[in-house]
Amino acid sequence: MILDLQTLEPPDSPNWFLACPPGWEQPACKLRSPVYGLPVEALEAAFLAVAEKQARTTLMQLDESSLQAEFQQKSALFGFVDVVVVEFVAMGPQDSSLAVYSRSSSGYYDFGVNRARVENWLAALSESVSR
Repeated sequence: MILDLQTLEPPDSPNWFLACPPGWEQPACKLRSPVYGLPVEALEAAFLAVAEKQARTTLMQLDESSLQAEFQQKSALFGFVDVVVVEFVAMGPQDSSLAVYSRSSSGYYDFGVNRARVENWLAALSESVSR
């Protein structure tokens, strides 16, 4: 397991954002992720394809046993590194969702970058699976 997102205690700084699947009792959750009409393996593949298209983004780890992935995305101007951990969650045989935790590796404020990233990646995922 890369990171236990269900028991995660994020830092006191405001430079992070967490989206969680429905039903998770995670107090740090700031957004509920959609449920997709896909088996969890198909959702994972779709998300990996979306993440691959993101600028300056690298897949760092893929843990198939815990259905988690870790990415790094660097800012365009200064190359600041943000870390994104995603967990794919089966909601049934043909439904799944995901948790997405995005955080800055340095600095205190992120000026909404992590929230925007999570929302944009989820929107891109929703668009890609609705085709």
